[in-house]
Amino acid sequence: MTRRLREARLLEVRIDRCLLAFAGVRLSDYLVLDTLAARRGRARIGALADAVGMSKSCASHLVGRVEGRGLVTCCAAVVDGRGIEVRLTDQGARLRETATEVYGRLALGPETVVEVGGPMLRHVA
Repeated sequence: MTRRLREARLLEVRIDRCLLAFAGVRLSDYLVLDTLAARRGRARIGALADAVGMSKSCASHLVGRVEGRGLVTCCAAVVDGRGIEVRLTDQGARLRETATEVYGRLALGPETVVEVGGPMLRHVA
């Protein structure tokens, strides 16, 4: 079990590095952008945190980071005005598209290792 967890974590780190190198976005940022896109471009912070598997405070920090890059905006929730709603910007949607192309190339079998090298992704079995 520990070996499989370690392998999963290493794969996550490699995917993060590839997304950063080829799309300019971290895996956690991509998950936020992708989740927002799947929810018609908007979600409350709590729902976003649940969807990406992190605490509300971690999600708030992450949203602050991507908001600083202009990828999302935050405003009072439309329904009740008490919560914070995160909205995907046009710039965020474009970056998500680029990252999705890179991420799609990383849809690999469990025995495959991804390395960043040169101008392309290299798959090593």
